[in-house]
Amino acid sequence: MSTTASVEMVTSFHEDWIPIKYLGGGGQGDVWLCIPAIALDEGVPDAPVYAAVKVSLVESGLNPFHSIKKERAILLNMQQGASPPKRLLTSLKADTHDRPVWLATPFITGCTMEALVDEIEKQKKSSSASFALHALLQLLESFRYIHTGDKNTGKWAISHQDLQMQNIMIQLDGTTENEFPNVVPIDFGMAYYCEADQMNEFFEEEQMVDIESFINNFVDIALACEQNYGVEATNDEALTLLEDDTFHSLCDLADSMTVEMIEKDYGPWAKDMKDRLNTPEAVQFIRDTCERIMPKLPSREELINAVEKWKASKIRVAWTNPGKLRACRPSE
Repeated sequence: MSTTASVEMVTSFHEDWIPIKYLGGGGQGDVWLCIPAIALDEGVPDAPVYAAVKVSLVESGLNPFHSIKKERAILLNMQQGASPPKRLLTSLKADTHDRPVWLATPFITGCTMEALVDEIEKQKKSSSASFALHALLQLLESFRYIHTGDKNTGKWAISHQDLQMQNIMIQLDGTTENEFPNVVPIDFGMAYYCEADQMNEFFEEEQMVDIESFINNFVDIALACEQNYGVEATNDEALTLLEDDTFHSLCDLADSMTVEMIEKDYGPWAKDMKDRLNTPEAVQFIRDTCERIMPKLPSREELINAVEKWKASKIRVAWTNPGKLRACRPSE
């Protein structure tokens, strides 16, 4: 499913969504793979449209009500710029009034950057250096837009504040078999924003949190590639790239550079290197690895079973009581 949708509606979680599979949890709440309840009007669909629904946990140490409400506002506002990149997470529906509060976003077919890098390190293959550069270029483009406010359209300047490897998705859908997956930052629940009419120099300091995380993520990918090439250096160009001072110097500049400076000074170099190393073998390796480790969508039998569980009173009541959600997971 594409991340480029859609008009948001405010509705009730336990009336609007059918939980199919538990995807994971964190300090702000649990995330579930869901289908809209309206999909059952004509029976269980053969090819349902999935969403990732974050449901707050009242017992969380953070304030999930405020966090999800803010995240919804940020996702909607990010679309207000003049030319938003296609690789932006969007809000489908949300309810920030009743309990539990929840936020639905399009389900991204793929895996997290953290899972992908861990798997690359295990594979010890020599075909992933160009993907590190591909990820760098796509993150540069996305964060140049995210960090920029627009007084004409009302778009805020936004600092993510929680850009970890597990908060970057590798998105297979929306790309062809002949190209690398897209790289999509997710989870804006910790984000800081400055409204367009209040932008000031203070926000530049907030951006540095993203810059440092941004570079650290790139270093993690690069180190995975470097480790692999050290084991099996079959691509002379890539090995030269990883030994090049330019490549390593980029990893040491988090404290003094903005996204714009990195893009200006290193973007053309990274694009040239990526184009030289962007072989069909590299693309196939990354796509195959991502497909192997990504969360699997349920079979039709599993889907039908999940719907039957949802119809049971225990599950349906649980959706109105966040404290019991984790005890009623339809599937691990």
